[in-house]
Amino acid sequence: MLASASTSTCNKSTICLQPLKTSSNVNYGKRVSLKIKSKAQDFAHNGSAGQLATSTIRRILHDDMEMSTLLPAAAMELLTLEGRLMNGGQIFQQNFLIRSFDVDPDYKVSIKAIMNYLQDASVNYRKKMGMSGENLLGHVTPEMSKRDLLWVYRCMHIKVDRYPSWNDFVQLHHWFSTSGRTGLRCHWVINDIKTGETLVRASSLFVMMNKKTRKVCKLPEEVENELKPYQTINAESIVENERNSCPKVETMNHIRNGLTPRWNDLDYNYHVNNSKYVDWILESVPRSPIHNQELCSINIEYRRECLKDDVIQSLSKVVTDEQTNHQGIELEHLLRLESGPEVLRAKTAWRPKSVCRKSYED
Repeated sequence: MLASASTSTCNKSTICLQPLKTSSNVNYGKRVSLKIKSKAQDFAHNGSAGQLATSTIRRILHDDMEMSTLLPAAAMELLTLEGRLMNGGQIFQQNFLIRSFDVDPDYKVSIKAIMNYLQDASVNYRKKMGMSGENLLGHVTPEMSKRDLLWVYRCMHIKVDRYPSWNDFVQLHHWFSTSGRTGLRCHWVINDIKTGETLVRASSLFVMMNKKTRKVCKLPEEVENELKPYQTINAESIVENERNSCPKVETMNHIRNGLTPRWNDLDYNYHVNNSKYVDWILESVPRSPIHNQELCSINIEYRRECLKDDVIQSLSKVVTDEQTNHQGIELEHLLRLESGPEVLRAKTAWRPKSVCRKSYED
């Protein structure tokens, strides 16, 4: 998904938080407000706001998982619908119920649904920050809008430790930090809401681009100041984003031609939605070596946007010994326009399925 800048005017002062109380002060006998409030410095690294170390984030998430089990049904329902801010706005939390249309033939949540959860949480986080309209969907701050700047995906890495199943409740936590002078790194963790077990970890890197010149540019100081109250500093990536080497097209022996976007594959920019690329990647995955495998890692490097009239070719290659697929296999992938230019490169890792479908039918 390629973000867009809005030309509408927006008051910079809207990007702010209301005063917050700590979640420990919630009266669980009453309807709980989602704006469970906490001063930014309560859990801040070295006592300064905006500096949250990775170890501190983990402690906050662990404590919050325990607290969430005490929330009444009404509060849980609201957390599922719109989420809440934590730690003075530096962490966003949202719950998801795994619904029937989110699962695969094994009754496990699909990787596409997981990507949609990540995107949904990101949009709801920006909403809580005060953004609205096109600025909200594009993650565009007022200063970015004035300067015709936008965010574009550079890469995304998702690791699945265990797939939740149909009708499970999961809890997602999301935070972000700046990366160098041009980037924004986003992080997500999905946990089992009952046990606190980590199910999914994901990180993505966005870079700032000028909408008119289509060139990557540095973050202006004014934009950095808008993001500063919400970003975490000194937070390591929850998973590393690795560069994918240039694949040799002539060696990629699993090919699917003629893939085209459908109307409901497009986002508000008339670009193909980020999660649709996963569908196309999987179109060329060979069925024989992975019929008893499940996807456990996907690392995507975006090369260019895909528009509604583009025709896509999906290419894949198994890079590990197919005879040892009981130990897991790895594949390389390439999406390109049929006219030649690359759309993305990707690597996937697969492991033996942990639970077979039969267990759900007994």
